Amino acid sequence: MDFELTGRGWRRAIWLPTTEDDPGVEMTAIAVRKEVDLVIGAGGDGTVRVIAAGLAGSGIPLAIVPAGTGNLLARNMGIPLDEVRALETAFEGVDRTIDLIKVSADGGEPDHFCVMAGIGIDAAIVGEADKDLKRALGNTAYLVSAAQHADHAALDTRVWVDGVPVLRTRAHVALIGNVGLLQGGIQLMPEARPDDGKLDLLVASPRSLRDWVSVFTRVLTRGNRTDERLTRLSGGSVEIVVDQPDSYELDGDPQGTCTRLTAEVVPAALVLRVPAP
Repeated sequence: MDFELTGRGWRRAIWLPTTEDDPGVEMTAIAVRKEVDLVIGAGGDGTVRVIAAGLAGSGIPLAIVPAGTGNLLARNMGIPLDEVRALETAFEGVDRTIDLIKVSADGGEPDHFCVMAGIGIDAAIVGEADKDLKRALGNTAYLVSAAQHADHAALDTRVWVDGVPVLRTRAHVALIGNVGLLQGGIQLMPEARPDDGKLDLLVASPRSLRDWVSVFTRVLTRGNRTDERLTRLSGGSVEIVVDQPDSYELDGDPQGTCTRLTAEVVPAALVLRVPAP
């Protein structure tokens, strides 16, 4: 890395390793206080989310070296998953401003996410996927966790978009997205764009195995149709209220449980270093 820096005219680097207790909050704050010219974040979506939240509104560009299981922000933004090519992008790419989503659970301290946040079965799957299994099997660990949560109860769910009540249903999944692409090229939210000043919402309310098959088929075939089993909405803000506490996650990181999740777009909040056209 030092050779890469000096060879490209950079004077010096500040190394700020994250820890198990702090995935990047204080490290990013130090970088902002020192008014660095570029932050390179090496890690998965959870680490990237923490760094991005700390850089929000600072104007300091963030370059990503993907090193996680999903790397969904990198995938959605065309950032190479290969470490060498990702570093090339960090030093030779171009800057692009993208939105972040400010989110709060049960009225608590606000946080931000870059990719997706959800409450329901997806958060339970993410939160209880075995860490050792993830290291050994990668994304397959989530399939194992999904099988273990097949009987996860549906939640009585109410949804407001831009302050207007729009939906009440028994939902298994409620997802808020800033981008829509998952691993394997699956477009979960085909209309989601990271710089459109909007968030996208997906609520899945299957009642039977046939409904689950229908929902998955529509997602895999990128069908945009909305009905009582799969609802897609968009707006500047969203509020989701469920009838009992359930798990929620931000960019794949479990955060605990809540009954109320609110989110709003922060337009052009992050400068992201992406490959040059």
